[in-house]
Amino acid sequence: MADSRPDDDLYHAWADFTQPSKVLSEILEDEDKSRTLYNMIERQYKFISERSADDERGEMSVFDKVLVYMWQQEHQINNVGLLEFYLEEYLMAKMVHTYPAKKALVFAQLQAGELIDAAFVNPDHLEMITEAAETTTGDDGIAQQEFALDKLIRVYQEAKADFYFADADKSGTSNKCNDKFTKVRFLRDTAENLWRYMEAFGHQSHPLMAEVQKMVDVSARHAEHLAGGRKRIFELPEDEDTRPVGHHRKRARNERQVDSYRPRHESRHDRHERGDRHDDRDEHYVRDVRDRRDEDDTDRRDRRRRSRHSH
Repeated sequence: MADSRPDDDLYHAWADFTQPSKVLSEILEDEDKSRTLYNMIERQYKFISERSADDERGEMSVFDKVLVYMWQQEHQINNVGLLEFYLEEYLMAKMVHTYPAKKALVFAQLQAGELIDAAFVNPDHLEMITEAAETTTGDDGIAQQEFALDKLIRVYQEAKADFYFADADKSGTSNKCNDKFTKVRFLRDTAENLWRYMEAFGHQSHPLMAEVQKMVDVSARHAEHLAGGRKRIFELPEDEDTRPVGHHRKRARNERQVDSYRPRHESRHDRHERGDRHDDRDEHYVRDVRDRRDEDDTDRRDRRRRSRHSH
């Protein structure tokens, strides 16, 4: 079984949460939504535990380890850190930054979770639910399913637009390789979520199905290419980790785990400045400019010396 000890910094960053966010507060005020959220986390925990027990699939991501450890502490529905961690890292709430967007994204997935709960509560009724879906177009479950699907499609379309129009962004944010990597990973993840939902709830004939299926493959290959040919670490057993030796640098005790979707470092060259060239040749360009400046400084010093000697 894979080592399940969590990253201390990442764990403590979430364990210290005591006040729920506005979105989580709304969920906890609704008994049905609270139960659905609990069931979703429990299913994720069981899936991770089952997968990590398999000798051939024993990998656990750093996020999986934190979720497993926090779940095992019991009183899960009262563990604000666990609930917020799941919303942010597993329901991708961290990828949107306004309250309405976070609520729409999280609630859409809760509605999908309610439908899954209905199947898990009594699997014998799954066939009955399917028949009802085919014959009763006004059923509340169908309306909820369509609403959840619409929300997932909206997030997917926004991720696609954000990626394809990234180079046209004139807000001042860097559009170099690290930002493209962030955007293509988000596009890959949202496409995968939408594809899984369509597959699970019989939307194979949806007009977007073919596009989403292709986008999953294309964005995954693009993300792998931008990562230097490395796959996602939780897709590989530990003995096949393709990352360079020494990839994990030792962090200071007070340094918080960096958001996995954000660039690792930022420098003055990661911002648009007048006269900068933001492409793959930046490093050579900056070096050339520095060399020319050094030569100019040397020429000026020589001229000043000659001028003093002539007088």
